[in-house]
Amino acid sequence: MNSLEDSIVHSLDGNDNKDIFPYLPYILQDLWEMGASVNNIHTLIERYQKYFTGKLKILDLGCGKGVVSIKSAKKFGANCTGVDGMNEFINEAKEKAKEHKVSELCSFELGDIRNSIVNYKNFDFVILGAVGPIFGSYSSTLSAVSKCLQPNGLLILDDGYLNDESSIPNPNVLKRHMLMEQATSTGLVLLDEIISGTDEIKGIDEDMYKKINDRCNELMTKYPEKEKLFKGYLMRQEEENHVLENEIIGSTMIFGNKDHWLNFKIS
Repeated sequence: MNSLEDSIVHSLDGNDNKDIFPYLPYILQDLWEMGASVNNIHTLIERYQKYFTGKLKILDLGCGKGVVSIKSAKKFGANCTGVDGMNEFINEAKEKAKEHKVSELCSFELGDIRNSIVNYKNFDFVILGAVGPIFGSYSSTLSAVSKCLQPNGLLILDDGYLNDESSIPNPNVLKRHMLMEQATSTGLVLLDEIISGTDEIKGIDEDMYKKINDRCNELMTKYPEKEKLFKGYLMRQEEENHVLENEIIGSTMIFGNKDHWLNFKIS
């Protein structure tokens, strides 16, 4: 298993260079939303919340700065628990929760999801927002994460895949049928899916890149001896944005245990 630092750097497109790790809070300081589509996630929660009684319980794994949890608490009045491995992100999430007046509904905890996941049980929704297969594969990741759900709870995966017909060689991204096979092997069934539009993704990417570029340039001025490190990070962002805009289908999917939800399966 990779170290926590390696896992975080990989999920934040650091080109697996953990030397960038201590600079990530500075580079990403202007970003609150960092990958996951809050709107898509909320649309899916709205569609399925009627199947739950009482106050919703939501677990946000790899919560970053807490945007999904905070906005979910505000929109649905849900009790939200966010977990992330970066202390600076957790601290900012707590401050954002105060700012948005939902501190009583949000709990943010610092930890390595891969070790602490056994501590979380009986949630209505579990969200994996743009963190990838943190347990090594989607089958192992979804299997571990689904144990945090109550019996009829739902798992929301915000991620991306290649078209089944794609001939693009990308060893880091699965084709759709392969992702579905890994999900169904864990006893999950796909209930619903929202595809993100290319124009939407491009607009978000451009805004994020500008902010990241500005902060990397500041760091290059402050630490000229590390210019190669920061330029490498920017290059990785450009490459990632190209892939997201031209190769990968951005998707927000919701899965449930097939024993409870099989009749709701979509084609």
